[in-house]
Amino acid sequence: MDNINNQITEYSKALRLPVFRRDYKELALEAAKDRIEYLLKLMEREWEAKSYGRLQAFCLKFLLWHYRGLRLP
Repeated sequence: MDNINNQITEYSKALRLPVFRRDYKELALEAAKDRIEYLLKLMEREWEAKSYGRLQAFCLKFLLWHYRGLRLP
């Protein structure tokens, strides 16, 4: 079992899926109990984390662009 966990961790690092790596064990246990689609839930969390990061980056770029235009001569 440890070998499988190590492989999952290595693949998730290589694929740059930090939310997947952080949450897969918790959601797998929950799935075993509640019979939910845990893979879908993992992907939703990853999507939310990446979307939030993109939104933050956009806001930062917009603010920098806006303030650059407001400089006094």
